Amino acid sequence: MNKQIIEWVARECYPPNWDTTVFSSEFRSPIVAHGFLTKCKLLEIVKWKAQRVLPLADQNTEQTVRAVTRDAFVAADSDPREAIQLLCDLHGVQVRMASAILAVWAPTRYTVMDRRSCTALRRWDVGYTDTRFTPDSYAGYLDRCQQLAHKHRVSLRQLDRFLWVWGGGQ
Repeated sequence: MNKQIIEWVARECYPPNWDTTVFSSEFRSPIVAHGFLTKCKLLEIVKWKAQRVLPLADQNTEQTVRAVTRDAFVAADSDPREAIQLLCDLHGVQVRMASAILAVWAPTRYTVMDRRSCTALRRWDVGYTDTRFTPDSYAGYLDRCQQLAHKHRVSLRQLDRFLWVWGGGQ
């Protein structure tokens, strides 16, 4: 793979405007400024990532969402595994959803883990073989994605979009 192929696939094959809302500065600015998600922001991320879990995520209280995401964002600075584990305390949030929350909060540092992107990494044969979705596997996945993004001089978002498409995303 090279930079041009990754950029082209990320731009031309990823569904247009699919993630523009949750990754827009308008959406992200209050999250970054306050250091936590509101319940409304959480539900928007859930709607984008996996709408089927909206009823579960809606069971979280505003207070719980703010407290858990505040703690997770602080923890993320030193240990993404701990951040993922904390986020999984929210109703409707498992490792893949937790990775999406971190990616929306800090898209230059974190990326989204899902079955499609993991399939693509294994298909790419870049030394990624994990098939689990755990906090530890996310740390390894994130490390591999950061290496690949750096090597190919693309953003983590571009790499994520590329992997999603190549892994079977429609």
